[in-house]
Formats: sequence, C-alpha cells, structure tokens
Amino acid sequence: MKPFKTYKQQLTILRDRELQIPNESRAIRKLETENYYCIINGYKDEFLRSTSPEKYMRYVTFDELICAVDMDRELRLVYLEYLIKIEKSIKTQIAYVFSRNHPNNTRAFLDFNNYDNSRRERGFSGCIHDTISLFLKKMGDNNESIRHYINNHQEVPFWIIINSLTMGEVAYVYFYLKSHQRNDIAAYYSHHRRTEHQNNTIRVNEDDIKKMLKQGNIFRNACAHDYRFYKKRSASFNIASLKNHMKYFLTKREFDTFTKKLDNIKEKYQSKINPTSFSKMMQVSGL
Repeated sequence: MKPFKTYKQQLTILRDRELQIPNESRAIRKLETENYYCIINGYKDEFLRSTSPEKYMRYVTFDELICAVDMDRELRLVYLEYLIKIEKSIKTQIAYVFSRNHPNNTRAFLDFNNYDNSRRERGFSGCIHDTISLFLKKMGDNNESIRHYINNHQEVPFWIIINSLTMGEVAYVYFYLKSHQRNDIAAYYSHHRRTEHQNNTIRVNEDDIKKMLKQGNIFRNACAHDYRFYKKRSASFNIASLKNHMKYFLTKREFDTFTKKLDNIKEKYQSKINPTSFSKMMQVSGL
C-alpha cells in the first residue's frame, strides 16, 4: 500500500521526475479537484522520455498534462452527445417497426411469441424471457412517463417503455426481434445514408446495428463516468473506428457537425501541448 502524500509531496515527486511546474498554487488547485492518480497515471505516458525510472521529456509542464485531461474531457462530451442521438434513433426505429407489426396490441412486447427466441450467440446470454422480465421491472420503476401511462391508460406503449432502457439493454431487444424486423431497421439506415451521402454502395446490416449498440454502450459508459477516453479500446474499436461506425447512424448533417467539433478540439489543444506528445496522443486515439 502506497503511503498518503500531501499535495506538496505529490508535486515534489513530479519535480523529481523532471516535470516542470510553473505555478505551484495552480497545480495544487488542480490536484484538489482532479485527483493525482487520474491526472498523472491517466495521461503521463505520452509525456515521458523513460519509464524506468520515470522521467518526463525535457521542458514538459504540469499545465500540458492538464490540457491533455481537458482535451480528453471535451472529446468525451462530444462523443456522448452524439452517442445519445444514436441511442434515441435506434430506440425509435425498434419501437416503430415492432409496433407497426402489432398495431392493435400495445402489450405485444410482453408476449414471448412476438420475438425470435431461437437465437443464440456469444455475448447475448439468457433469453427473451429475461428481456420481458426487464420490461416488467421497468413498468414498476418510478419513471414519470411510465407512471403517467399506467395511471391514466392502465398500460404502457412500447415506444414509451423502450426509452427507459439503456443502450446495452436495447442491444438485447434488437437481437431478439424477428428477422424481418431487424432487416427493416437495417434497411432504414441503409436507405437514408445512401440518399444523404449520394453513395449507393453504403449498406447497413444487422451486424452493424449490433456492434453500434454493444460497442456504443461501452464507450457511452466511459463518457458518462469520466474515464480516460482517448485510449479507449473495446473489441476492434477505438474512438476513431467508433466515429467511422457512427456515420451510419447519424444524419449527414449531424455527422459533419460531429466531425467538425472533433477537429475544433484537436486544433484548440494542438498549440497547448508539445508536438511530440500531441502527435502520440493522436496516434493512440486514431483521430
């Protein structure tokens, strides 16, 4: 167990590793709010010239590490904004396609027979019974919209209850939809992206949607919990490949704006972080 260190002692350790600290008071204020472990252990790698012993590259400052922290946070916030848009879009399409197939039965989503429960695949443990149980649990939660429908209509439409599901939970719902429903949703995204990008080669398939929901959920959680983001990896995805995959599920205007915001963040911090470290961060992230 490492012994407790005061903020001044933490700065002494960093000075011994040849990190420049131009303003000690400002550095202490950052340590008070950001946490030594999150700043140093989270972002030091691209600023070191050696790891054994740890020594920082010449003239690297504590302020540059803080800029790396701030840049990473801005990247997370932008990704979170657009992952939420995608989550809402896919939920809407699932609810629309499923409800269109059961126009006179608002409780169809609670019926085992309305799903493809024969499906088995690694990463999708359990069965549709578990998802139906989840719906029932959500109906008992203190959700304002759900409570309104129960109190006023004695039932909850699918397009209301699906909004209470997480992105990861929606991945299970999509997986257990019947084949023609999954294909209809994929066709929706294929058609709109082909039209907007004027590219008939674009094709969104069922696997693309599964990946977006499962991997999107992992990266979305990293954003929401303020985890280090620029180095995030999951399966074959990093934040650059995630961005490229998000293109299929955002409108062209949304994706162009998303890309522009990322470019603005990179441009903002490029002059605040030494070129070697900044280049390493961009290489690691893939951006």
